[in-house]
Amino acid sequence: MRKLHLTIILFFSGIFFLQADEGMWMPSELDEVTLENMRRAGFMLSESDVYNEDQPSIHDAVLGMGPTDNPVSFFGSAAFIGESGLILTNHHLALRYIQQHSSPENNYIRDGFLAGSDEQELPANGLSVSRLVRTEDVTAIITAGFDTIPARQHNNIMNERGRELAEEYGEDGKYFVNIRSFFSGNQYFMEIYRVYNDVRLVAVPPMDLGKFGGNRDNWQWPRQSADFAILRVYHEELDMPVYPRKHLSVSTEGVHEGDFTMVFGFPGTTKQFLTSEAVRQLAEVTHHHSINIRGEKVSIMEEAMAADEDIWVKYTNLHASASNHLLRWRGEREGIHNLGLVERKQQFEQTFPEGLCEEEAASYHETLEAIKGIVTELDTLEMINAHIMEAGIGGAEFTAFVALFDRLGAMATRYAEAGRLDEGDLQREAYRLRGLTEDFFENHDLELEKEILTAMVRHYDQNIPDSYKTRAVRERLAEYDDHDAYIRDIFEGSIFASEESIYQFLDNFTVADGEVLEQDPVYQLNLGFYFVNRDLVFPERQRLRNQYGVHHKEYVRLISENSNNPVFPDANSSLRLSFGTARGYTVNGEEFTHRTYLSEVLDKHHSGIADYDLPEDYVALLEQTDNADRIPACFINDSHTTGGSSGSPVLDAHGNLVGIGFDRSSHGVVSDLEYFPDYSRNIAVDINYVLFVLDEYMGADRLLEEISFTGN
Repeated sequence: MRKLHLTIILFFSGIFFLQADEGMWMPSELDEVTLENMRRAGFMLSESDVYNEDQPSIHDAVLGMGPTDNPVSFFGSAAFIGESGLILTNHHLALRYIQQHSSPENNYIRDGFLAGSDEQELPANGLSVSRLVRTEDVTAIITAGFDTIPARQHNNIMNERGRELAEEYGEDGKYFVNIRSFFSGNQYFMEIYRVYNDVRLVAVPPMDLGKFGGNRDNWQWPRQSADFAILRVYHEELDMPVYPRKHLSVSTEGVHEGDFTMVFGFPGTTKQFLTSEAVRQLAEVTHHHSINIRGEKVSIMEEAMAADEDIWVKYTNLHASASNHLLRWRGEREGIHNLGLVERKQQFEQTFPEGLCEEEAASYHETLEAIKGIVTELDTLEMINAHIMEAGIGGAEFTAFVALFDRLGAMATRYAEAGRLDEGDLQREAYRLRGLTEDFFENHDLELEKEILTAMVRHYDQNIPDSYKTRAVRERLAEYDDHDAYIRDIFEGSIFASEESIYQFLDNFTVADGEVLEQDPVYQLNLGFYFVNRDLVFPERQRLRNQYGVHHKEYVRLISENSNNPVFPDANSSLRLSFGTARGYTVNGEEFTHRTYLSEVLDKHHSGIADYDLPEDYVALLEQTDNADRIPACFINDSHTTGGSSGSPVLDAHGNLVGIGFDRSSHGVVSDLEYFPDYSRNIAVDINYVLFVLDEYMGADRLLEEISFTGN
């Protein structure tokens, strides 16, 4: 039986008065109002074409991408585009896997990759893709009897009931069963997935094409990025490509202004039910501090990457991920302020109770006041948590690496003292850490990690109260005038001073070495972040957030059950569809059209800006392409999307693939909190650009023969 992942989501979420194109809808739960809105926008198919558990439908072609150790923790989406397991997704989602096979001598990140045969395809180690087989509302099963059972017992009972469902429906490991919370715990669905763990890289364009525009264009429109990658899914047991239940056909007709578009994928997280106080906290506390810390970390990486190609290869994916989140936070914070979202939420909170009966109105006011008090109480803890997570635990990559040695230290000290240590286990753990050390130094640079660690410790030390500082920071750092000297000193003579010193320490490791490890100043500094979080921050923050969850569940129930319009549950990595039209927008008097063209790639390249650098042979190809001003590059649509929507297929009114979603305009990222139809835009690579790169530049004839096209 596969391991059950019971996802209990009790965070801030929601929606209010729907616009025609607003919403991320569960395909299995489409109501007539939403379907009619889709038809009015141009949709030409039936409900069963979208989702059908008995016959192949569009939902069968859409895949969630996740790590093999937790496959339904999706970070992006993909779609089958051929009968032999061929799938299409984003370049930036495949980047971490192409990095596994790259080096300065064999730089697939820079040069791109194309497998000339099935045998040349490269394994995407650690990647799983999952297809949703079916869903079922199990609210009654999961919450049976909760009215008479103390709330503190609910989670344990839900986990047990979830395990029972997984055993009943998992068919001895054939399927992965997941229970997911919707509407902040007011509803639960069982999701049954077919998971594939053998995924291989087939075609990835060079970095300069896939991330054309770099951070300069990230979260911006207009865009001209060839942000795509092609992979293949294999049956692990058979070592042969998967024959999908459904794959998408590609349409090359192009996306015109006003055309219907539908985005199908596994979006991550939205927070539509966030109250005004919670929005204020997000902008002024959480985002404010996280942006300051992450911004310095990204700048340090950028400077080092520009000076050293080896570091560029090692940190390309880390930098892309870190900077992507940074820019998103900035965009969301600006949107909150520029669109007056706190004031809009306040106005909603004042007017919503007018339609409620007296009893529910009283419950609404009581709930809202309770939420306000808890959020205010959380302000300081959220500031501390931002520093713990951004500057401490999630600061330098080196911190997480050092934390891997905690088990070895515990075995040699606490386990040994309790008589629970087997010497063979100790040697096996030391051997395991030797392999992890080799992996770390193969993909990271120690001097850069020390520079990042210094900056992170400075943020941590200068911004949080002494009572929440680690012992190493509170006591030993006080002996130094500056943080650079402190970091330099603690690495002198440390076990972690170099890769070689770590190997020497692990070789012939004994129980006596456990005390040496736990007294190491580098070990104490980095593990201290985890201990402070475990002992001081997490328990109190969790206590308050649990209280918040109880009131927020009631708040969401009142809104969702008393709305005059259909209400969609917040995105939570479950399969969703959103729909709208391809259209431009206007911001501050500047008009943006819905589509860009191949000629604009060349125009940007000739600007001389480094983010628009291109391979010389690609520039030559563009200059020889007579109709470059008519070949679409990217387009935007007003379908409602969020983080995690990357890689989602964008479909036309007939369900044909016309693009791949890869980003959003920064003007509309605030749609995670409230959808603004004038600004919320999903950015997609036009399938014609994908085909141009594959055909004219990469010479991928073998793949083009596999792809299904409409009319062929």
